[in-house]
Amino acid sequence: MPLAVLDFAGKVPATLCPVIAVNGQRLYALAHFAAPLPARQLRRPVDNVATQASALVAAMDAVLSGI
Repeated sequence: MPLAVLDFAGKVPATLCPVIAVNGQRLYALAHFAAPLPARQLRRPVDNVATQASALVAAMDAVLSGI
């Protein structure tokens, strides 16, 4: 799932784009842009977001179920 820094004053749907912390930086998870990615394109891990899994799963659920 892509992560992004959003620097605008507009509203972002919280369920679809939860804010997660990666290395102390607040980023938006953009579930609606998630797509398969070949493992060879992944680089080394930079952080573990397992404690934020429920927000990420809820975002993917919103994308897949259309809620």
